Amino acid sequence: ILFGPDETETVWSGTMSLDYNILKTRFTPYFTAGVGYVFTDKESSPTADVGVGFRYDATDRIVLKAAFRPTWWLDAEDDDVFYLISIGVGYKF
Repeated sequence: ILFGPDETETVWSGTMSLDYNILKTRFTPYFTAGVGYVFTDKESSPTADVGVGFRYDATDRIVLKAAFRPTWWLDAEDDDVFYLISIGVGYKF
């Protein structure tokens, strides 16, 4: 949900990203980049993002990640950039 000075919008988005882990250890910083699409109550737009984060392999299968990702709305009338902080849990097969 986006909160602005005059209104609140519901946002749905999806992103396909590529991560590059800098170290080959259980705890590593990483770079990430991706493309996606975002839908709001009033508009939709393709997106692009880049970011940095940290990854921790809690076990041989469980991964914990946190990242900071500036995300640009490519079809927006303004230079809309949103700064996202994400926290995630993953499973390695």
